[in-house]
Amino acid sequence: MDAKKGSLFAATAALLIVGCGTSVFDHTVRVLCVNPPAHCGSSLRVLAFTPTQDYSADAQWAGGRTSLTAPNAPYVATVSATDVKWMWDFSPSQSVSIGLFIPCVRSDGWWVIDVVPQRGVAVAGSARFCPWGTLTPASDAPVLPISTLGIVTKGRAWDLTIRVRMPSAATT
Repeated sequence: MDAKKGSLFAATAALLIVGCGTSVFDHTVRVLCVNPPAHCGSSLRVLAFTPTQDYSADAQWAGGRTSLTAPNAPYVATVSATDVKWMWDFSPSQSVSIGLFIPCVRSDGWWVIDVVPQRGVAVAGSARFCPWGTLTPASDAPVLPISTLGIVTKGRAWDLTIRVRMPSAATT
């Protein structure tokens, strides 16, 4: 092999060994609504979705896909996320973004949850409100307190349980 081909081979091999790429993770999300307002009843409709797919302007789409949750029966969904990973990096994604629609609390928009999960540790945080048609909450957006408990599955995705502390009344 001549020097030019050898250099090209070495550069290609080095790039493959230390290269990075995008990994796709399908996270399981379990939503439990704690102390729902009386007008919602003990079972209420919710939807968790991947906010990067930009369903943010589509209240009709969201309303048609909600499912019931109850104190002993969490709502379960799959939320996809991408993360940049170095080759041979088998760690889970560093953060997860989740869109959450709870029409009995607010039907004029959705809640953004940005989670940095920790294995087996409950992490306190908040869900910030986004009106339909927006992707980023305002700095003074209403919030719902949440806590997130995460475990990692064999496929390196997170299995997240999100406890949403509900407001005492509808905010719309």
